[in-house]
Amino acid sequence: MEPQFALRVYAEDFSQSTAQTLSIGFDGAALPYPVSFMVERRSDENIFRRWTAAVGGWSSRKSDSPEFSVPGPLPQWDPATGKMEACVPLSTLMGNGTVVKDQAYLILTLAHRGPGAETWVDDGKVLVHYRWSRPDQAWIYGNIEQ
Repeated sequence: MEPQFALRVYAEDFSQSTAQTLSIGFDGAALPYPVSFMVERRSDENIFRRWTAAVGGWSSRKSDSPEFSVPGPLPQWDPATGKMEACVPLSTLMGNGTVVKDQAYLILTLAHRGPGAETWVDDGKVLVHYRWSRPDQAWIYGNIEQ
């Protein structure tokens, strides 16, 4: 599929078990908020990737590791309509699987191929303040921080 692109989601750690954060995206550019995780799906492959913030940069996590499972569909897109759909398991955005912090920042980006063979550049960053709702809480719609 041309042009190639990637859907990326950067996130704080909902479990607060990961002390390391980065304010630099995978492409080396500044992020609007420090984060602990990044997940990605590229348009030219059928792989759901995950990285964790580490001292000195991003550390890849294997998709077959025990804490990494993707129930449901991978992010999908329809080039004919421009429609994009993503199902990102929140378990991929936690260090240990126990929710401690029920609100966190997510940064959504579309990345495009850069000048190098394996260079991707984040573009169109959107900062979302996400609430992990309990079953007894009503869902929130719209911008609640205005």
